Amino acid sequence: CRFELSASTLNRFAQRHLGPDTAVALEATTNTWAVVDVLTPYCDRIVVSNPLRTKAIASAKIKTDKVDAEVLAHLLRLDYLPTVWQPDAPTREARALASRRGALTRQSITLKNRIQSVLHQKLIASPARLFGKSGRAWLATVELPTLARAEVDTLLHLLDTLAVEQQALQAQIDASAVASEDMQLLMTLPGVDVVVAQGLVAAIGPIERFTSAASLTAYL
Repeated sequence: CRFELSASTLNRFAQRHLGPDTAVALEATTNTWAVVDVLTPYCDRIVVSNPLRTKAIASAKIKTDKVDAEVLAHLLRLDYLPTVWQPDAPTREARALASRRGALTRQSITLKNRIQSVLHQKLIASPARLFGKSGRAWLATVELPTLARAEVDTLLHLLDTLAVEQQALQAQIDASAVASEDMQLLMTLPGVDVVVAQGLVAAIGPIERFTSAASLTAYL
């Protein structure tokens, strides 16, 4: 059956179709772990498949949601699904922080590139450190056509607003470092700052799940 996916519709589906003798297979995607959280109380086993390694689906001549679901079910029945590790709650939170920081960084880069593009279109050479203190002072006073000035001012306003969000997020990451012995240990390594340490901890999760240093290295 098909239905619009929400927590309420998924709960109704689970109450009607799942039970202690059922197992569920799904592919890792954007909302996988939210789905897992909803379904966990209703079934005996949930297996999350790595879509890059589920070659039976990737190589199917006819690829539809129905075919994908049926193949996943057969692979689950045969216990042949290439699975991914299901992260615990602290690891999910750490990954959400790292993902959000990455998104904000990309948005900041996009805004800066757009400002550079406006200057380039008007054949205006900019200082080497355009977004440093002196560069920002230059941007505020450089002569630009009316429309270009309005665009640059808007982009700078967005950049400043984004910087406030980045600072608030960085405070959260710093706080997580204070509470994490693993992050503090990683930061004793040359070149590993709080951002790198937080990203590593988010990617690795509980280190106890690896049986050896070699398996951890292979995972990374």
